[in-house]
Amino acid sequence: MRLFKCLPYLAIVCLAPVASGCGNIQADRCDSVCSCENCGERELQQCEIDVDADYSVAETYGCLGILEPYWECQLQRHECDDNHYSDDNDECDREHREYKECLDAQSTREGGPY
Repeated sequence: MRLFKCLPYLAIVCLAPVASGCGNIQADRCDSVCSCENCGERELQQCEIDVDADYSVAETYGCLGILEPYWECQLQRHECDDNHYSDDNDECDREHREYKECLDAQSTREGGPY
């Protein structure tokens, strides 16, 4: 009888790791980077800050619908050489170009020194 009382909690504990990576493109991107680069806690936190900032910029400029396909492409085609992650902009060139064009079209800022 006690086992039946514990089943709902056991199901939650067992399913939590499966659900944690689903549907969150930001977390998936950092997971991809950190699995390649063997990130420690500090590097993971920095990745999350950088990815969240990129996501916020895309959202602000109305380019989120273009950023997500680009990141999804990178999740499938990135390069990992000697524990160094790099986006594969050859394979994801169209998505990368469309994202940059969206940002450029929405921004009124001129390039130059910061």
